Amino acid sequence: MAISGCGAKGRLEGCDIAVNKRVGVEVNCGADPLLLANTIHDIDGVGVCIMGNNTNGRLERNDVWGNTEDGLSIEQGAKPVVISNTIRAGKGAGVDVCGDSTKGFFAQNRVFGNATFGFVVCEGAEPFIFRNRIHANGLANIAFSTRARGRLASNAIYGSATGIIIRAEAGPLVESNAIYSNEKVRICPLLVGVTFGPVSLFSFPISTFHICRFPFFSPGCTLKMAAVRAAFEATAFGDTNYAAYGSIILPCLFLST
Repeated sequence: MAISGCGAKGRLEGCDIAVNKRVGVEVNCGADPLLLANTIHDIDGVGVCIMGNNTNGRLERNDVWGNTEDGLSIEQGAKPVVISNTIRAGKGAGVDVCGDSTKGFFAQNRVFGNATFGFVVCEGAEPFIFRNRIHANGLANIAFSTRARGRLASNAIYGSATGIIIRAEAGPLVESNAIYSNEKVRICPLLVGVTFGPVSLFSFPISTFHICRFPFFSPGCTLKMAAVRAAFEATAFGDTNYAAYGSIILPCLFLST
Protein backbone atom coordinates (compact mmCIF):
# COMPACT_ATOMS: atom_id res chain seq x y z
CA MET A 1 0.00 0.00 0.00
CA ALA A 2 1.34 3.49 -0.89
CA ILE A 3 0.27 6.96 0.28
CA SER A 4 2.01 9.44 -1.98
CA GLY A 5 2.03 13.08 -3.03
CA CYS A 6 2.18 16.52 -1.47
CA GLY A 7 -0.92 17.12 0.63
CA ALA A 8 -2.03 13.47 0.62
CA LYS A 9 -3.41 12.77 4.08
CA GLY A 10 -5.92 10.04 4.76
CA ARG A 11 -6.39 7.80 7.77
CA LEU A 12 -5.43 4.14 7.85
CA GLU A 13 -7.00 2.62 10.97
CA GLY A 14 -7.54 -0.87 12.33
CA CYS A 15 -6.19 -2.69 9.30
CA ASP A 16 -4.34 -6.01 9.21
CA ILE A 17 -1.57 -5.66 6.61
CA ALA A 18 0.38 -8.85 6.04
CA VAL A 19 2.38 -11.01 3.63
CA ASN A 20 3.11 -8.27 1.10
CA LYS A 21 6.33 -7.94 -0.89
CA ARG A 22 8.95 -5.21 -0.36
CA VAL A 23 6.94 -2.95 1.99
CA GLY A 24 3.73 -3.11 3.98
CA VAL A 25 2.92 0.63 3.89
CA GLU A 26 4.94 3.27 2.00
CA VAL A 27 4.49 6.99 2.64
CA ASN A 28 6.39 9.34 0.32
CA CYS A 29 6.57 12.54 -1.73
CA GLY A 30 5.17 14.94 0.86
CA ALA A 31 2.27 12.86 2.16
CA ASP A 32 1.03 13.34 5.74
CA PRO A 33 -1.31 10.47 6.72
CA LEU A 34 -2.36 9.03 10.08
CA LEU A 35 -1.64 5.32 10.66
CA LEU A 36 -3.58 4.33 13.76
CA ALA A 37 -3.95 0.97 15.52
CA ASN A 38 -2.96 -1.21 12.56
CA THR A 39 -1.21 -4.58 12.64
CA ILE A 40 1.59 -4.76 10.06
CA HIS A 41 3.33 -8.11 10.01
CA ASP A 42 5.04 -10.86 8.04
CA ILE A 43 6.04 -8.49 5.24
CA ASP A 44 8.75 -9.78 2.89
CA GLY A 45 10.65 -6.52 3.31
CA VAL A 46 10.07 -3.39 5.45
CA GLY A 47 6.97 -2.98 7.57
CA VAL A 48 6.50 0.79 7.11
CA CYS A 49 8.70 3.06 4.95
CA ILE A 50 8.39 6.86 5.22
CA MET A 51 10.62 8.77 2.81
CA GLY A 52 11.22 12.09 1.11
CA ASN A 53 11.55 15.75 2.03
CA ASN A 54 8.36 17.26 3.46
CA THR A 55 6.96 13.78 4.13
CA ASN A 56 5.53 13.67 7.63
CA GLY A 57 2.79 11.38 8.87
CA ARG A 58 1.82 10.13 12.30
CA LEU A 59 2.08 6.52 13.45
CA GLU A 60 0.23 5.72 16.66
CA ARG A 61 -0.62 2.48 18.46
CA ASN A 62 0.43 0.23 15.58
CA ASP A 63 1.83 -3.28 16.12
CA VAL A 64 4.65 -3.93 13.64
CA TRP A 65 6.20 -7.39 13.86
CA GLY A 66 7.77 -10.34 12.11
CA ASN A 67 9.02 -8.56 8.97
CA THR A 68 12.08 -9.78 7.06
CA GLU A 69 13.78 -6.35 7.03
CA ASP A 70 13.36 -3.25 9.23
CA GLY A 71 10.10 -2.70 11.04
CA LEU A 72 10.10 1.03 10.34
CA SER A 73 12.37 2.84 7.86
CA ILE A 74 12.57 6.66 7.88
CA GLU A 75 14.75 8.17 5.15
CA GLN A 76 15.52 10.94 2.65
CA GLY A 77 14.43 13.86 4.83
CA ALA A 78 11.15 12.53 6.24
CA LYS A 79 9.95 13.84 9.64
CA PRO A 80 7.18 11.65 11.08
CA VAL A 81 5.73 11.52 14.58
CA VAL A 82 5.88 7.95 15.92
CA ILE A 83 4.10 7.42 19.26
CA SER A 84 3.01 4.41 21.33
CA ASN A 85 3.79 1.73 18.76
CA THR A 86 5.14 -1.77 19.32
CA ILE A 87 7.93 -2.70 16.88
CA ARG A 88 9.18 -6.21 17.47
CA ALA A 89 10.54 -9.53 16.29
CA GLY A 90 11.83 -8.41 12.89
CA LYS A 91 14.82 -9.86 11.07
CA GLY A 92 16.41 -6.43 10.58
CA ALA A 93 16.36 -3.37 12.84
CA GLY A 94 13.28 -2.19 14.65
CA VAL A 95 13.61 1.42 13.45
CA ASP A 96 16.10 2.72 10.85
CA VAL A 97 16.43 6.52 10.60
CA CYS A 98 18.78 7.44 7.76
CA GLY A 99 19.86 10.42 5.67
CA ASP A 100 20.65 14.12 5.96
CA SER A 101 17.70 16.21 7.20
CA THR A 102 15.83 13.07 8.29
CA LYS A 103 14.37 13.73 11.72
CA GLY A 104 11.20 12.50 13.39
CA PHE A 105 9.91 12.32 16.95
CA PHE A 106 9.76 8.86 18.55
CA ALA A 107 8.08 8.62 21.95
CA GLN A 108 6.63 5.94 24.21
CA ASN A 109 7.28 3.14 21.75
CA ARG A 110 8.34 -0.35 22.74
CA VAL A 111 11.06 -1.69 20.42
CA PHE A 112 12.28 -5.18 21.24
CA GLY A 113 13.27 -8.60 20.00
CA ASN A 114 14.62 -7.47 16.62
CA ALA A 115 17.48 -9.49 15.14
CA THR A 116 20.01 -6.65 14.74
CA PHE A 117 19.29 -3.30 16.45
CA GLY A 118 16.40 -1.56 18.12
CA PHE A 119 17.23 1.81 16.53
CA VAL A 120 19.80 2.54 13.82
CA VAL A 121 20.53 6.24 13.21
CA CYS A 122 22.94 6.98 10.34
CA GLU A 123 24.13 9.25 7.52
CA GLY A 124 23.39 12.58 9.19
CA ALA A 125 19.92 11.80 10.56
CA GLU A 126 18.75 13.76 13.63
CA PRO A 127 15.79 12.11 15.38
CA PHE A 128 14.48 12.85 18.86
CA ILE A 129 14.07 9.52 20.68
CA PHE A 130 12.21 10.13 23.94
CA ARG A 131 10.77 7.90 26.67
CA ASN A 132 10.87 4.64 24.74
CA ARG A 133 11.52 1.12 26.04
CA ILE A 134 14.26 -0.33 23.83
CA HIS A 135 15.32 -3.80 24.89
CA ALA A 136 16.38 -7.32 24.00
CA ASN A 137 17.51 -6.54 20.45
CA GLY A 138 20.14 -8.83 18.97
CA LEU A 139 23.36 -6.84 18.40
CA ALA A 140 22.67 -3.61 20.27
CA ASN A 141 19.67 -1.62 21.37
CA ILE A 142 20.77 1.60 19.64
CA ALA A 143 23.49 2.31 17.06
CA PHE A 144 24.55 5.79 15.87
CA SER A 145 26.88 5.96 12.86
CA THR A 146 28.00 8.02 9.86
CA ARG A 147 27.54 11.62 11.10
CA ALA A 148 24.32 10.82 12.96
CA ARG A 149 23.20 13.41 15.48
CA GLY A 150 19.87 13.63 17.23
CA ARG A 151 18.80 13.42 20.86
CA LEU A 152 18.29 10.32 23.02
CA ALA A 153 16.53 11.24 26.27
CA SER A 154 14.71 9.50 29.14
CA ASN A 155 14.65 6.05 27.54
CA ALA A 156 14.95 2.63 29.19
CA ILE A 157 17.70 0.75 27.31
CA TYR A 158 18.35 -2.77 28.53
CA GLY A 159 18.71 -6.47 27.93
CA SER A 160 20.88 -6.56 24.78
CA ALA A 161 24.50 -7.48 24.09
CA THR A 162 25.34 -3.75 23.94
CA GLY A 163 23.27 -0.80 25.11
CA ILE A 164 24.45 1.97 22.75
CA ILE A 165 27.02 1.98 19.94
CA ILE A 166 28.41 5.31 18.68
CA ARG A 167 30.73 5.27 15.66
CA ALA A 168 31.76 6.87 12.37
CA GLU A 169 31.77 10.54 13.43
CA ALA A 170 28.37 10.29 15.09
CA GLY A 171 27.66 12.83 17.84
CA PRO A 172 24.23 12.37 19.45
CA LEU A 173 23.09 14.13 22.60
CA VAL A 174 22.44 11.41 25.18
CA GLU A 175 20.79 12.43 28.45
CA SER A 176 18.87 11.03 31.40
CA ASN A 177 18.50 7.47 30.10
CA ALA A 178 18.38 4.33 32.24
CA ILE A 179 20.91 1.93 30.67
CA TYR A 180 21.16 -1.45 32.37
CA SER A 181 21.36 -5.25 32.11
CA ASN A 182 23.24 -5.25 28.80
CA GLU A 183 25.53 -8.26 28.58
CA LYS A 184 28.86 -6.85 27.43
CA VAL A 185 28.99 -3.06 27.34
CA ARG A 186 26.58 -0.27 28.18
CA ILE A 187 28.02 2.37 25.85
CA CYS A 188 30.63 1.51 23.23
CA PRO A 189 32.25 4.29 21.16
CA LEU A 190 33.98 2.48 18.32
CA LEU A 191 35.59 4.70 15.74
CA VAL A 192 38.08 7.51 15.27
CA GLY A 193 36.54 10.96 15.05
CA VAL A 194 34.44 11.29 18.20
CA THR A 195 35.76 13.78 20.77
CA PHE A 196 35.28 12.77 24.39
CA GLY A 197 35.34 14.99 27.45
CA PRO A 198 37.41 14.31 30.55
CA VAL A 199 34.66 12.57 32.51
CA SER A 200 33.29 10.27 29.82
CA LEU A 201 31.51 7.25 31.27
CA PHE A 202 31.43 4.06 29.20
CA SER A 203 30.07 1.93 32.03
CA PHE A 204 31.25 -1.56 31.16
CA PRO A 205 29.94 -3.95 33.79
CA ILE A 206 32.81 -4.65 36.17
CA SER A 207 32.52 -8.38 35.70
CA THR A 208 33.00 -8.15 31.94
CA PHE A 209 35.75 -5.55 31.81
CA HIS A 210 38.15 -8.18 30.47
CA ILE A 211 35.97 -8.66 27.38
CA CYS A 212 36.56 -5.08 26.21
CA ARG A 213 39.09 -4.37 23.48
CA PHE A 214 41.11 -1.14 23.39
CA PRO A 215 41.67 1.35 21.91
CA PHE A 216 38.06 2.52 21.66
CA PHE A 217 39.17 6.14 21.45
CA SER A 218 40.41 8.44 18.73
CA PRO A 219 44.03 9.66 18.65
CA GLY A 220 44.44 12.68 20.90
CA CYS A 221 41.48 11.75 23.06
CA THR A 222 41.76 13.48 26.42
CA LEU A 223 40.05 10.69 28.33
CA LYS A 224 42.37 9.12 30.92
CA MET A 225 42.16 5.53 32.04
CA ALA A 226 41.97 6.76 35.65
CA ALA A 227 38.69 8.49 34.76
CA VAL A 228 37.38 5.28 33.17
CA ARG A 229 38.32 3.25 36.23
CA ALA A 230 36.65 5.74 38.56
CA ALA A 231 33.54 5.62 36.38
CA PHE A 232 33.49 1.81 36.56
CA GLU A 233 33.78 1.88 40.34
CA ALA A 234 31.05 4.49 40.73
CA THR A 235 28.76 2.55 38.41
CA ALA A 236 28.83 -0.46 40.69
CA PHE A 237 26.77 1.60 43.13
CA GLY A 238 24.29 2.86 40.54
CA ASP A 239 25.46 6.46 40.84
CA THR A 240 24.52 9.20 38.39
CA ASN A 241 27.65 10.07 36.42
CA TYR A 242 28.45 11.85 33.22
CA ALA A 243 28.75 10.65 29.65
CA ALA A 244 30.24 12.73 26.85
CA TYR A 245 29.36 12.47 23.17
CA GLY A 246 30.57 14.92 20.59
CA SER A 247 31.82 17.23 23.36
CA ILE A 248 28.36 17.34 25.00
CA ILE A 249 28.35 16.14 28.61
CA LEU A 250 25.08 15.32 30.30
CA PRO A 251 23.94 13.11 33.20
CA CYS A 252 22.82 9.53 32.62
CA LEU A 253 21.85 6.88 35.13
CA PHE A 254 23.78 3.62 34.76
CA LEU A 255 22.43 0.76 36.85
CA SER A 256 24.61 -2.13 37.92
CA THR A 257 23.71 -5.53 36.50
